[in-house]
Formats: sequence, structure tokens, C-alpha cells
Amino acid sequence: LIKKAGVSSLYRGTAITAARNIPGLAVWFGTYELLKREMNQSKLLGSTGSAEWMNIIVAGGFAGSASWSIMMPFDAIKSVVQTSPHKISAFEAFDHVTSKSKLALFRGIGPTVLIAFPANAMCFLGMEIAWKALSMFD
Repeated sequence: LIKKAGVSSLYRGTAITAARNIPGLAVWFGTYELLKREMNQSKLLGSTGSAEWMNIIVAGGFAGSASWSIMMPFDAIKSVVQTSPHKISAFEAFDHVTSKSKLALFRGIGPTVLIAFPANAMCFLGMEIAWKALSMFD
């Protein structure tokens, strides 16, 4: 890759990746914290310690699905920018992806959102377990 296109080719798509990740991560963390807080306050799944862990799992799953719903169009454009044989802009990639339909920006969203739920549920569960374990050292 470096021989063919130079060192800068390693950074192709960095701007569109940031454009994808900034709102996506804001939705990810925001959704997680909001849902976890609301479910804990409403005692939706109960009030025991195990309900708190279930709230983390449910909030994490929905947060992952929500964030990918936001990131999907940017990801479609990013993929074209990064895999194009020649350097193209995000605007050119957008035109390429949407040449037949604007819905092409959301191609594959069903499986992505379904996979995101358990993956992010476990991610947030792991984060909370680590947080609790590390807080023992306070």
C-alpha cells in the first residue's frame, strides 16, 4: 500500500471516520447513560442488584444499536473512500453510494443493528465491571 500510494494512503478516510465517530459516540454514550439512569430510577426491571446489571445490559445494547443507526450513512461513505482505487473525496463517495438511491446509505443496517445490540451490551457490562473493580482502590 505504501509503495503504491505513499504513506498518506494509510490515513485515507480519516476525516470521514471522524465525521462518523463524533456523533456516533455522542449517541452511544448519551443513550447508554440516559437509559441506564431512567431504568434504574423507574425500577423497570426491579430493584435488586441483578436488576441493575440487567439495566446495564439493556441500556448498552440499545446504545450500540442507536449509535450504528446514526453512523451507518457515514460508514457507507467511508468504506467507498477507503476502498477506492484512486483518491476520492467524501462528496464523490456520497454521490457514488447514492447514485441509485439515498437508501443505499443504510444498506446492511438490519444486521448491523442486530449485531450491535449484544456486542455493545457486553461492552458496557465489561466497562461497568471494570469500573467497579477499579473503584475498590479508591
